[in-house]
Amino acid sequence: TQFLRLQKQIMESYDSYLSAAARRIGLTKPEADILLFLANNPQFHTARDVVALRGFSKTYVSKAVDLLAGRGLLETETSAADRRMQVLRLTKSAVQPARILQRAQSAYFQALGSGITSEEAAVLRRLVQHIQDHLRQIRPIP
Repeated sequence: TQFLRLQKQIMESYDSYLSAAARRIGLTKPEADILLFLANNPQFHTARDVVALRGFSKTYVSKAVDLLAGRGLLETETSAADRRMQVLRLTKSAVQPARILQRAQSAYFQALGSGITSEEAAVLRRLVQHIQDHLRQIRPIP
C-alpha cells in the first residue's frame, strides 16, 4: 500500500503543478495534457494513441481536442489509412504554449529528483524495469 500511496501522491502533485502551469497560459488541464503529450510524442498523433498511452478517457481526450482545435492550437485531419481516425497536428501557435508546459514538466521532475544521486537513480531505473518485466508475466487469478 505504501507504493500505491506514493504513486497517488506523485500523480496528484504532478497534476497540481501542471494545472498551475496550464492556468498561467490560459489552458485547462485536459488541454495541457493533450498538448504536452502530442508535443512530447510526435510519433503518436491520434486520439486513440493518447487514450491508450496516457490512460485518459475518450471523452476527456475528445473534449480537449475540440477545445485545442477551437483555439487554433491543433488541427485534425481524417486518416487516409483509416477514415474513422483523426490525425492530430499541433499548429505553429501551439509551439510556445507547448514549450512552456515542457519547461514546467521538466522543472517538476527535476524538483522531484532533487538530491537523488546518479547511483540511486540507476537503482530506481533497474527496479522499475524489473517491475515492468513482472507486470508482463502477471495473469489474473482464475
